[in-house]
Amino acid sequence: MPLTRVPIPASAGCPDWQSGEKKDLKWRVICEGVERLIEKQGLKAEDVVLWVDWQSIYQDDKEAKMKGVRSLIKYATLCDYMLVPTEEERLPWFPNLIPGYGSRGWCRVEYFIFSLAAEMRGREAPLYGIKRDGSLRHYPEVKVDGNDDMPSQGALSNPNDKALVQDLEDTMIEAYGKVMVETTCKAGAGGKASLEMKMIRACHVEALFEAVNKYEVKVLFLSGNQLGDAAAKAIAAMLRTNRSLTRLDLNGNNIGDAGAKAIAAMLRTNRSLTILNLKFNKIGDAGKKAVIKAVKFREGFTLWL
Repeated sequence: MPLTRVPIPASAGCPDWQSGEKKDLKWRVICEGVERLIEKQGLKAEDVVLWVDWQSIYQDDKEAKMKGVRSLIKYATLCDYMLVPTEEERLPWFPNLIPGYGSRGWCRVEYFIFSLAAEMRGREAPLYGIKRDGSLRHYPEVKVDGNDDMPSQGALSNPNDKALVQDLEDTMIEAYGKVMVETTCKAGAGGKASLEMKMIRACHVEALFEAVNKYEVKVLFLSGNQLGDAAAKAIAAMLRTNRSLTRLDLNGNNIGDAGAKAIAAMLRTNRSLTILNLKFNKIGDAGKKAVIKAVKFREGFTLWL
């Protein structure tokens, strides 16, 4: 059955074009994109139900608004696919670069939650951008490094919404990180676990090393995460008793002198670790000297600093 349009008057805040060459363009793009997705995925059209995010959160009542905000995670994780309609003939490599969409904080929240939830379930993110001609661009995963691409770093028409966006972001990251450290370490049992650019933070370190110890991980890649000094100190404390890990990559994690000194103190007693990467952090001369001194007489130890 073909999709049919129910006219919405402009006075109701209709988000679509009302006249001219672009009349009903968003509607036409959505219909074409949905039909192509149905064909691509072998779906039954009669079973497809759409949730259209248009004025979905009430803005004029604080209590009602909070209910809407809290429901975002539930709605996003209930959906099997996510489609982003655009007016573009070509789409960029990353969803945060989609013109008119990817720079907006609330839009980032949607695809951020949806994509992380997909990865937590162990599947590619079924997130698609719809081009102007209705063709689809697949974004199989959302990678963020914290350099202006997080939801909380997106543009907001109401600056007071930043705390709400930040709370959703933090809630999702905490849950995501705990799932990822368990599944990744289990998959790398007895060998290598790669958790690069997975937004691992201090709140994940305890769960991380429970998994590292349980699955006897020998090589752990943590580059490009959001650790900082607090997490570096926690990692150093965990490594005082760990005996399985031989290589640790902490490249690009915002670690400063305090974190480096804690790692240096750990290296005086831990003899299992033989390769350590601390490049591209914020370690000053004092921190570097402490780490170098701790491994100075360790034969065969490899340090990148």
